Amino acid sequence: MIKQFDLRDLQKNIAIGFKLPLEPDNNTFFSLTYTTFEQDKSNLINLLLTERGERKMNPDFGCDFRKKYLFGNTNNIEEITNHILDRCSTYVPNIIIDNVNVTQNEHNLNIIIKCYSVYDNSLIDTIGVTIT
Repeated sequence: MIKQFDLRDLQKNIAIGFKLPLEPDNNTFFSLTYTTFEQDKSNLINLLLTERGERKMNPDFGCDFRKKYLFGNTNNIEEITNHILDRCSTYVPNIIIDNVNVTQNEHNLNIIIKCYSVYDNSLIDTIGVTIT
């Protein structure tokens, strides 16, 4: 079996991007990502926290959590989960989502996603985001 990998992962000392949330690190102003899986997780968080129409040059990027689900009339957890899976397959194709857990109350939407890398299914992580 042929194993695929991203060439950027071979250069361990060269940063690929910024880690979300943007917090200072010991050596740099922002925490940096050094593997494609770390960067893909940050891209997933960015996708979940961005509303559609918020990006000027890419108005379709993002999710409709605040407009459609948090302050709208919809509280169907299955519909929210399908929305997440659809948006992630389009904008973060290097991450495979294993499980999505959504809880909702009148003020918050809590999302926990278990995912792994398309390049290496042993790289598994859980991402949590709260939409307010």
